[in-house]
Amino acid sequence: MLFKQLKSSNKKISIIGLGSWSLANEEYKNFFYNKISRKEISQILGKAYDMGVNFYDTSPAYGKSENFIGNEFQNKKREKILISTKVGLNKFGEKINFKIRSIENQINQSLRNLKTEYIDYILIYNPKKNDKNILKCYNFLLEQKKKGKIKHIGISVESPSDYLLFYKKYKFDLIQCNFNILD
Repeated sequence: MLFKQLKSSNKKISIIGLGSWSLANEEYKNFFYNKISRKEISQILGKAYDMGVNFYDTSPAYGKSENFIGNEFQNKKREKILISTKVGLNKFGEKINFKIRSIENQINQSLRNLKTEYIDYILIYNPKKNDKNILKCYNFLLEQKKKGKIKHIGISVESPSDYLLFYKKYKFDLIQCNFNILD
């Protein structure tokens, strides 16, 4: 596996990460792929780790994927991996919500699901330029970073051009946009 040095951390990140949307497909079948057994999910996560993948992307909206990642990597492997999850959307099909109470609940639930004391990357999920709660959400995430609950703040957008709506106002450590066989 090849790795890149992160500018915002002393850790190196694998050039290939594992997105977990396809792993947690028990609920909301309209938004997920074919069902995968828990045994297969554990095998996929384990094989990726064995091949050197150390970056795992998840979201509360991905069903139980946070739980699967938490179960697989708790204890000894946690320090060796980087976990990215998102705030703003609990379940596909629901309205995006960047109100502080919702964001705080999501972070705390993600910490429990992932069985960890910190999250490496929290990404603001698909914000709209005119959402009045984005600045409050970003400032709240900065507070959580100071407390050690999160290490880095990022943004997840549908396309690179969507990021251009935010780059002058916010300092993100990570930018994520769709880049997969479906897109």
